[in-house]
Amino acid sequence: MNKIPVYLCIAILLGQVLLFSGEENAFHSTLDSEFDNEESFMTQGRYDPEEAVWQIETIDQSSSSSYGEFMGKYNKLQIDSYGKPHLTYLSPTGNAMNINYTFFNGQAWNTDTIAQSGGSPCFDLDSSDIPRVGLYTYSSSNTADIKLATPPAQSSSPWSLEMIDNSSANMGSNCDMVIGQDGDIYMIYWEFHTNNSALHFAHYNGNSWTKSVLDNDGGGFSSLEMDDDGDLHVVYQDIANGGLKYGINEGQGWTLSSLDASASGRGNSLDFDSDNNPHVSYFDLSNNSVKYAQLVSTGWSISTVKSGLSWTDNSTYYSETSIAIDSFDDVHITYYDTGLQHAFHGDNSWEFKEIDSVVNIQGTLEIVIDGNDKIHISYHDKDNESLKYATSQDSQDIWDLSIVDSQADVGEYSSIVLDSNDDTHISYFDASTKDLKYATDVSGQWATYTIDSEGDVGYGSSIAIDSNNALHISYDDSTNGDLKYATNVNGTWEISTIESQGNVGAYSSIGVDSYNGIHISYYDATNGDLRYANNQYSNSQWVAASVATSGNVGHHASLAIDSDNTVHISYIDYDNESLHYAKNTWGPSGWVTSVIDSDSHSIGSSTSIAVDDSNKVHISYQDVTNKNLKYATDESGSWTTATVDALGDVGDTSSITTDSEGFVHISYFDDTNENLKHATNYNSTQTPPTWMIMTVDSSGAVGEYSSIAFDSEDRAHISYHDSTNSDLKYATSEGPQDGEGITDPANATVWFDNEGYASYAPDEISISFEIYTDCECSLKAWAYLDVYLNGTKIDTPFGTDYTVSDDSSVSKTVVWTAPNTGVYDFYLALFTGEQGPSTKVDDAWIQSISLTGSDWQTSTLDSNGDLGVHTSMAVDSTGDLHIVYYDGTNEEIKYATDESGSWVYSSIDIVGTATGTSIAVNSNNAVSIAYYEGTNGYLKYATQVDGSWALTTLDSSGDAGAYPSLAFDSNDNAHISYWDSTNFDLMYVTDVSGSWVIDTLDSSDDVGAWSSIGIDSADKVHISYYDSTNLNLKYATDTSGSWDYSVVDISGSAGSYSSLIIDSSDDIHISYYDGMVGNLLYANDETGSWTTTIVDSVGDVGLHSSIALDSNDDVHISYYDYASNYDLKYATQSSGSWDRKVIDSDANVGGFTSMVISSNDDIFIAYRDVTNQDLKIASNLNFVANQASETVESVIGWYEQWNESVNTILSMNSTAYNLEEDRNYLIQTLLYYSSNNTEIYTENFNFSGANWINYVTPTTGFSLSSDEITRGVEYCFISKLFYSSNLLSTADSCLTIPQLQDNNDNESEGDDFDGDGVPDEDDDCYDGRTDWSSTTASDYDSDGCQDSTEDWDDDNDGIDDQEDMCPTGSLGWYAFDASNPDNDYDGCRDSDEDLDDDDDGYLDTEDTCPVSRRGAVVDETGCETSFPDEDGDGVADDYDHCEDTDLDQEVDWHGCDIWEDQDNDGVHDNEDECEDTPEGSTVDDKGCVEENGNGSDGNSTDNSSNTGNQTGDGNETVVDDDPIEEDEDEIVDLLAEDWYEEIPILGSLIEQAQTKYGQYAGISVLSVTILGYVYRGLTMRSEYKMSKRVKNFKKQISKAGSAKALRHIQTEIEEADGRRLLPQGALGDLLSLIELRAEDLGLTDFITQDSLIEAGITRDELLDGVDALNQAREDLANAQFESENSRGRGPPGLSRSASIPPKQVATATLKGAGKGGGVKRPSYHPKDLNRDGSVDEEDEEIWANMSQSERDAKRNQSARSQTNIAAQVVAFSKLPPNLKSRCHCGKKKAYGKCCFKTDMCPCGNGKKFYKCCAKERGY
Repeated sequence: MNKIPVYLCIAILLGQVLLFSGEENAFHSTLDSEFDNEESFMTQGRYDPEEAVWQIETIDQSSSSSYGEFMGKYNKLQIDSYGKPHLTYLSPTGNAMNINYTFFNGQAWNTDTIAQSGGSPCFDLDSSDIPRVGLYTYSSSNTADIKLATPPAQSSSPWSLEMIDNSSANMGSNCDMVIGQDGDIYMIYWEFHTNNSALHFAHYNGNSWTKSVLDNDGGGFSSLEMDDDGDLHVVYQDIANGGLKYGINEGQGWTLSSLDASASGRGNSLDFDSDNNPHVSYFDLSNNSVKYAQLVSTGWSISTVKSGLSWTDNSTYYSETSIAIDSFDDVHITYYDTGLQHAFHGDNSWEFKEIDSVVNIQGTLEIVIDGNDKIHISYHDKDNESLKYATSQDSQDIWDLSIVDSQADVGEYSSIVLDSNDDTHISYFDASTKDLKYATDVSGQWATYTIDSEGDVGYGSSIAIDSNNALHISYDDSTNGDLKYATNVNGTWEISTIESQGNVGAYSSIGVDSYNGIHISYYDATNGDLRYANNQYSNSQWVAASVATSGNVGHHASLAIDSDNTVHISYIDYDNESLHYAKNTWGPSGWVTSVIDSDSHSIGSSTSIAVDDSNKVHISYQDVTNKNLKYATDESGSWTTATVDALGDVGDTSSITTDSEGFVHISYFDDTNENLKHATNYNSTQTPPTWMIMTVDSSGAVGEYSSIAFDSEDRAHISYHDSTNSDLKYATSEGPQDGEGITDPANATVWFDNEGYASYAPDEISISFEIYTDCECSLKAWAYLDVYLNGTKIDTPFGTDYTVSDDSSVSKTVVWTAPNTGVYDFYLALFTGEQGPSTKVDDAWIQSISLTGSDWQTSTLDSNGDLGVHTSMAVDSTGDLHIVYYDGTNEEIKYATDESGSWVYSSIDIVGTATGTSIAVNSNNAVSIAYYEGTNGYLKYATQVDGSWALTTLDSSGDAGAYPSLAFDSNDNAHISYWDSTNFDLMYVTDVSGSWVIDTLDSSDDVGAWSSIGIDSADKVHISYYDSTNLNLKYATDTSGSWDYSVVDISGSAGSYSSLIIDSSDDIHISYYDGMVGNLLYANDETGSWTTTIVDSVGDVGLHSSIALDSNDDVHISYYDYASNYDLKYATQSSGSWDRKVIDSDANVGGFTSMVISSNDDIFIAYRDVTNQDLKIASNLNFVANQASETVESVIGWYEQWNESVNTILSMNSTAYNLEEDRNYLIQTLLYYSSNNTEIYTENFNFSGANWINYVTPTTGFSLSSDEITRGVEYCFISKLFYSSNLLSTADSCLTIPQLQDNNDNESEGDDFDGDGVPDEDDDCYDGRTDWSSTTASDYDSDGCQDSTEDWDDDNDGIDDQEDMCPTGSLGWYAFDASNPDNDYDGCRDSDEDLDDDDDGYLDTEDTCPVSRRGAVVDETGCETSFPDEDGDGVADDYDHCEDTDLDQEVDWHGCDIWEDQDNDGVHDNEDECEDTPEGSTVDDKGCVEENGNGSDGNSTDNSSNTGNQTGDGNETVVDDDPIEEDEDEIVDLLAEDWYEEIPILGSLIEQAQTKYGQYAGISVLSVTILGYVYRGLTMRSEYKMSKRVKNFKKQISKAGSAKALRHIQTEIEEADGRRLLPQGALGDLLSLIELRAEDLGLTDFITQDSLIEAGITRDELLDGVDALNQAREDLANAQFESENSRGRGPPGLSRSASIPPKQVATATLKGAGKGGGVKRPSYHPKDLNRDGSVDEEDEEIWANMSQSERDAKRNQSARSQTNIAAQVVAFSKLPPNLKSRCHCGKKKAYGKCCFKTDMCPCGNGKKFYKCCAKERGY
């Protein structure tokens, strides 16, 4: 598993990646509603000032404004419900002042200008996280007012401004705002005049503002907040009298009081603790201090936080303060002093920390603590003319610290490097012994060694590693003044002196090039030169030369080598106190040197250099004069420098490196606090970059001589010195490590269970994935999704945490809206961490989706006249459009259609004026139109007949026919609703009877305008319409057989412009307009009663609405934005909430909309262009998703035959699906050991999709024989499918080959026959699958049965998995044990797993009667009120599987008879008149031997469809009337060319493959799979667990090597059977196995006639069975051999490996397979159309009549089915041979009595077995 990169760890934990993006508009998050109640931000513990790490980011910076220092001076901060910050602030532009709004979307800050204003804004977010901003604005007449700014629906539109108060000349400064949960807005603001100032209060209730004067003596510096009870609190400065005042409004008006009369009250701030007690911070001008007040029971408790503030600007005379209370009720206050300060009061006293050294010029600042106790601060930086933002995090959540060496005084001059295995190597100085030391963790723990102890050695060591993981160390020999070098390249440490001329060797730095040449830079103190040595041309010969000689240069040198083997050196010019840089070009000019930083003070100490993957250079160093850490880089092409950290004396002994993404990381010493610190520019978008700084270790004086390196998984490793304890220490960001066991979350693993998949729906991409853990505990996982468009990351729409537990999985689907066409890729990243994402454990790329098509497109259809009024549109079944509309110029009804491929227009009727049209198409796509003819006031009807229009007048009584609406029922009868404007009635006309019949529906008041009609699936009529008298939306329906009327909405003036649609569930949906407030409304009756919703309330919207549904029944509405913007708008609820957008804003457009959605979910809107008087159309053609569907599947199979020797075949197959005909593909395969990823074998297969287009799938493969494999190790086989070098799909499969068992005939303790790791004596499936190992993940209850294929009860609690709500729940208990019960039989233990023990819908903690009877009807307290139990058996009807049991019959928990059958003849003891029937006898309904049966030998006549000899484990033996003749026929068939057709499932597969490749090539393709399935069938776990004795006998038979051994085994078997110690039928089964084994040993007729009679089988039956199995074995072996020699017979282009010798196959019993007996299983052959298991004449006849496209569809369907064939085989293997066989329910009941009606059918159609498969499977 990958670990999290440190930069991502830091960025996430510090809040840089704030999780979610993806906006409905620029301001409103559209996260999936499923996340509404999930944590979206990391949870922190209690704040610890010592461990707090602050990330500082510049949000906005002034550029060339004369008022630049005012950037961000006034700012307000809010945190939304997802933890994202939102700010408003003052932003100068040129000579103007603006108020900006910005929010962070998880990737970047999105900024918008609201309006011009020079005052301080106020700001809050509503319950939907939409901002509202209060603006203090100036007018041209030098007056000021207060306005409310509301964001637009579209990000490109301006904010709307609403006047709140302009009642005086200077109104609205120093405002503050709060928004209640009900959406009401509350605001306070200052009215300022020289002699008259007042504090005002305003309240907006959703309709209008109410304003009042709060205090005539009040003024600026006010703070308004609302507590959890909805009460308002305010603190403010008393301008008239001085001091600070407080007010509270509990709904009855304001109560005001003095808080502190002695203070100025400036810069105040207010917050509440968990008990709603107010806390206030403020500035006391008279005492130059920050003060704090808390309201307690006796009044205000006031204290001083900080006094004697320092001012860096003489114009400053007060400080702003801001207060916040965390979840622990600890107090946090921010304020300005010498810089930005944070004061924290936890248990006893105030603790202080300077966050940033900014200048105070009376700028505002804001502190907010989110729901997860994360601190956010916004503030002003005058010097840098910027708005800044800071967040905090505990560094202990990131870094793991350890001691490497604590012997004496060690750890100075450390240097760290990581090898290719990510093991750590450190060189360092032992100051106590003056030695060079070395430490490594290669062994898993730290080991230390002394490398050189000759003299005073080891100063300034530097370590590097070459491509062979050999180490190289350069260091200073201070005794001799030499440069020395140590290496272990030859296996042991070898030491040499590189240069000894003068005093050389200090400040050495070493590097290794790509040829393993060594390069060292160092200081020549004798000459004051920078020196350089290398051995790149000779391992033993060093060449040294001077790099720089001008002045005293070379101090603090650092060397790095780039990918071109160019050497880079940073160093100090000591004389000029400047930072220099040298580069070796390896050309004629040699070394080139330059000055990087030469400011007027000492620059360049402690340099460190690094080169990134782009060969850009990065240098860290110290500004000695200012004690700052600085950074230089040439990324831009020229050198730039920046200050990284200026807080205190920082930057000494720094070390720099870059990670795999090119981000810079610096470790360094904070001398002021004596801490180790880390800085990174990860995710910075600023130039110069913003640095995130944190303290790594603060335990004592730590951090000098640090060295940093990154491993292959981007984990940081730092070595450093602990001066307090004289230790070498080590820090890493790797977080929790894997350990033993999986019961502790820290030791568990978590991963994406599959790579996920993406699918496309209209406008939306759905990304689905699953998280899985092996934890038998609770584990926190964090998942993130990134979206890439054409290779560029554009969005992170998803990120949240999950709690996964108990070996379980979590599935998730993220719905994301595609903004444009292009190729989309999706990247998943998974992390673990309890407090936040700390360790990356898995990632995955999801396949691409290519979107073509377009978003909304608009065009003009008809512009010849005054057009587009009263528009109506319909779409027919072929997707053609039909539009009717009114031409005002010619006063006629017009019709337009595109059915010919282009738009054609025609006139229908001259009508004078028109008040509505309606168009519809019937099932034959015939068009009809209802319309109002204004000349006469008639309702008319037009139908298109033979290309011309037939017109009919339907209603001519008075002025009738306005607002018609037309719909057709399933019989193509027309139904029309309309308005009678003479009588003001709702009218209805239909031709259901064959002639038109008119009916007055509603004549109460003035009703019927704007009607809309719909017909449901039962041909019932539904009509929405407007009640103009009562201003209501009404609804009429005849669903009850007569007309019923109801009111849908009585609010406002609701109901005009209604549009009605009916979904696939016959639920009603209506869009309509509220004319009183100008809103678009929506109503539906999905819940059984009407619910109404506001869809859009921005402006006057909702006129001319039209509603439609797509194929998913998602609602879409088109409507007109009237009077506000005059736009065509569109809203949809497909994402779960209303998404709104402007479709057309070109002038005045959008009237008279009509919307339709085609069967392809293409959306069309016809509407009027009012400005140009045209008919327009808008279309949103659904994106065409060309999803990369080509996939590859890997199969690795192992087959083993037990014979005189053991032969093993390991086979690998790769199968490709869904190929494109015009593509050339490559399958790349690799076989490797999983333990160390060592490659064993690889092969590539090239082929063309065209060669496979007529086949189902191409399959490639190769095999390894027994002498090529190693037992006891895990092999993995991976397949990759490529097209044009693009990886389309990858898949892998792994298995472990078990160790050989000894051939001891006697079973010994610890035998493991199937090699699954479970001893046979504990293995319930001892002879089960052999290609797996039992682990808690694969075998939860450790019973030796693989959970996925062999075990129906994974946790062994007595409840089958299909009925178990906790299928992998607690172990060691039984659901039917009264001492530890499971009251509702859901498989969850009541004591600790089940939160609702009686399954009544009430949690136990809320349930007065927590153990009511299962299925009882309960009241609201959870107590039983009735118990529906029709048959009185004690099992509620809802849970009763046997609804008619006798009253006195004892039943099980399913309500069925408890099965008791002591003679095991299939007849219940209560009905068995012959209770001791001999085993094997065929009995009648009374349990007695039938007169014509032969109970002694087990032969009988069976009339069921199951024929042939079936000798099973505990089952009856059933043969035909003439078994010998039947068997002979079947043997002939078996030996025929198509012998394999009779083998269930396998035969069908071979037949299918034969049609593709030819007989033997087909067998070749599937041979390994066949062998695996045959062996699986032979060793499949019995439905009825065999006794230990039968297991032993079978094992002894398989190992017998002589006739004597077989005869001894036979004697023991017969003796056991004579004592009735073997299950029914076991004797014959075992004797058959003996005969088979004897034949393998060269023996014939081994079983005597007497033994056969005793067993109940004849000689012919035995021999026929043996012959059949031998023939099957031989033919399959030959097929295997042929397959290896005929691999080239498939389509061209497929290379295959060499063949292997033929191998024998399994000799275990294949029960009736050779004779076609046993349970029939489904065939996946595409021609098996009747699903009867074979291709017969009926199938061939149907196939011959099918079209080519139909045949291709069947082939593709067949290919998909094969992918799950193993599951199907297993499913059918669980079915018993007949209904009287004992059931697997755990009771001794016949199958027909217990599970027959509850088991799901493996046919895949979701039905119960007895309703779909029973008959065709022979039941």
